[in-house]
Amino acid sequence: MTARIVFPRRAGEAGLWLSKPGVDVLTATADADFLIRPSLKNEQIINGGHFSILAAGGQYTVYWPYTLPQIPVVMFWQCYYADRVNHPWRAAYLTNMQCYPTTSGALFVNGGETSMLVRYLAVARTAAF
Repeated sequence: MTARIVFPRRAGEAGLWLSKPGVDVLTATADADFLIRPSLKNEQIINGGHFSILAAGGQYTVYWPYTLPQIPVVMFWQCYYADRVNHPWRAAYLTNMQCYPTTSGALFVNGGETSMLVRYLAVARTAAF
């Protein structure tokens, strides 16, 4: 059986290493042999939160903590109230929420008939630290 994970040190370097199945993490050297390695770029949550947005054209802009090299994936979901998830019969209102992500932030536009709470997560491939 091969060793697949090393943390916190490997060959004097600090970090986390996870090799592909069947590849020994202690002897692997090629980037293609690793799923996680400190020198590789990995997906990370770069921002998340929630905000209220007004109905019928209401807009809200979220800014990332720094300018990204590429546009992130933004996942979002809406609630009519902060403590309740939408009921299926209200799903028609959800089809009008739009998100326009860029490398510096995201613009959310509500084309629906109801103001709502929006929760979001932005995930980007960022350089290793």
